[in-house]
Amino acid sequence: MTIPLTTTTIVNPTFLLWIIVILVPVTLITTYTMTDELHPDSQIIPFISSSINNAPESCIGSYGLSIASFIMVIVTLIKYLIIKDNIINYQGEINQESKMKFNKFIASMGIISGFSLNGVASFQYKNASVPHLIFAALFFICGFIFILTQTIIDDQISNNSNRIKNIRKILILICCLFIPYVILQFIQNPIAKNISAIFEISSASCIFIYMVSFFFEFSKVNLNIEFSNHNYGKI
Repeated sequence: MTIPLTTTTIVNPTFLLWIIVILVPVTLITTYTMTDELHPDSQIIPFISSSINNAPESCIGSYGLSIASFIMVIVTLIKYLIIKDNIINYQGEINQESKMKFNKFIASMGIISGFSLNGVASFQYKNASVPHLIFAALFFICGFIFILTQTIIDDQISNNSNRIKNIRKILILICCLFIPYVILQFIQNPIAKNISAIFEISSASCIFIYMVSFFFEFSKVNLNIEFSNHNYGKI
């Protein structure tokens, strides 16, 4: 008698959040430093796009932010599964069908935002301004919708502490700065440009920090990864 050889690996997903914590700041600090040294600009605080506009910093930015974007997508999917489980096991009275649909919508926003970050990093403004701006808009708009709607459904069915809830609400308010950032960047004034860059960095940081705030939920779950060997064993 033969049976497939199967092994199961248990992984805690918090390591994905640690990658975001380390990778994103290291990537952007490196690109900003290299831009200041190799391609100095009259603007005191450069936009994120400016820091990944020229080689070799654009290569580093594309590499680091592309990895971060795919991790954001995976984190979004894990959070979706956690919320799905919370909906199924919720003790109170809720409309499960509508909550499930809402959860799928939230996940779709997170996925679009994550993949759009990859587009921002891949299409530099200097070389392909239109795709870059489209992906940047999708990253900020879908990212903002994601953190806003995620907070709404978490408040309804998740057992998070008030401290976590308040931190996430503050992040949402700060992330709203992406709206004046979009307006100010088109004003040909050095002060407006620098303020716009601060708003851009703040808004993007809030989206990353919001995902890192999933540590509490992720620490309580494990991913079971099952591997099946096609070489069958014998009994």
